[in-house]
Amino acid sequence: MATVESTFHKFRPVCVSVLNQPSVDNLRQLHQLIQSVKKEDIKTLAEYVIFPLRVILVKYNYEGTKFCDKKVLEAALDCAILAFSKVYIVKFDILKDFITQLCLTINPSNNSKAKTKDKPGVYEEIKVKVIECIRCITNATDPKIWKMLYSEDVIPVMGHLISSLLLLIEKEKLIKLRIAAIECLLQISSLTEDEDVKTPYSDVNKPQKSISIALSVFIPGISTTLGKVIVDTVNHYQNVAVTAIRALSLFISFTMHNDFLPMEAQDISLSTFYEIINNNSSKDKQLPVNLQQNNRTLSHPKRDIEWFKTTSSKLKILLSQIAQFTSCPNFKIRLALAKFSTRLLFTCIRSLKESIVVLMEILVALSYDEYDEIRNYCQEKLALLPEYFNKQPEAISMMDLLEENIMSNIIALPRLFTVPDDKKQLVTINVLCGYLTLLGNRLNSFLSSQNHLSRLSIALMQVSTVGFTIIPKSSI
Repeated sequence: MATVESTFHKFRPVCVSVLNQPSVDNLRQLHQLIQSVKKEDIKTLAEYVIFPLRVILVKYNYEGTKFCDKKVLEAALDCAILAFSKVYIVKFDILKDFITQLCLTINPSNNSKAKTKDKPGVYEEIKVKVIECIRCITNATDPKIWKMLYSEDVIPVMGHLISSLLLLIEKEKLIKLRIAAIECLLQISSLTEDEDVKTPYSDVNKPQKSISIALSVFIPGISTTLGKVIVDTVNHYQNVAVTAIRALSLFISFTMHNDFLPMEAQDISLSTFYEIINNNSSKDKQLPVNLQQNNRTLSHPKRDIEWFKTTSSKLKILLSQIAQFTSCPNFKIRLALAKFSTRLLFTCIRSLKESIVVLMEILVALSYDEYDEIRNYCQEKLALLPEYFNKQPEAISMMDLLEENIMSNIIALPRLFTVPDDKKQLVTINVLCGYLTLLGNRLNSFLSSQNHLSRLSIALMQVSTVGFTIIPKSSI
């Protein structure tokens, strides 16, 4: 085609100059050329345009400042960002190679062949541009090609990418960089959705099982890092904490979704077995997972009932730590926690059974929040819970859970009021009031129990006594 030939003749001398002599001026000329060319004309020349930029990254990662300085690397990344915004990646080798080089650029310690003495600490500006480049690559890649990163053969490449981003999220000081790294982590995991939890049982809200299985390999590292970031930043860097809370909820709901809980093994009749064998003669059909001989997901975690139970018990510790921030003075944190709890309750209620109480307490505590937006949101979601509980395949009695929670709160109430923490005391009272309100018509039967009524009365009397004795005489 004449258009392709004319475009090639424009790029050839510039690309050769960048390849032979990488300089800011040459890269700036390439940047201007990419900017002036239409998407339709540059698509067929994607590999040719990207090649000199890849060479710069490779040589910098192995030779450091002996090859080029910060300004040249920054100019090369600017060209790559612009190029990937106009091309479409349909070859897996290009994707894998460029992702690997970008990871080595922001995390040179992983490159054993690199001479670290010639590579000073990576500048924050470079890290920001690398993350932007990764996000552009994600958008420019064919979804089918991108999913290949989750296959068993190349999952170390995805592991390298995720670990590099987690390192930035945990260690960096620049807020903009940490938030960008979290957003990038969500994007590469196909978790860029930024909307509230959809209606329960909505097909649109069901994550893709293949990616969910692959991400199970990384969920321990991701959840640990994000949890640590939340705890460390909730009182100082609220924007980072809010983003981390949202990301953690998406990752947990993506890997622990109710729909992915394994079903009990079923006996297969002889007629069904022959039917499966006959269907297998067609190339478009496969054996069920429990009959496959060479199932590629076998090297991924075996997501059986035991795996879900173990993961759930570990996540409970993390969720309990996060639930303590319902009394945080920043309303954005509290709103993020409300959405965090809602997402997990409506997507992982069966897989996170051990944490139902913790997640419900977040909503109940925040249903008395001083901000109308948070209070109304929590009350609306709590109103939907009883019906949702009843629709579960394994019927979960919300009322039984509420009664258990009320009793545990009543028992702990006097002890909590011996600690001089007004915010925590108020949250505890709000939680108890919220549980009693949720009982609705069952409140009368609950209080009809002599054991329940006496415990509640004694606890309230003890609390009132403690509360009165700690008031200074001067204030009376």
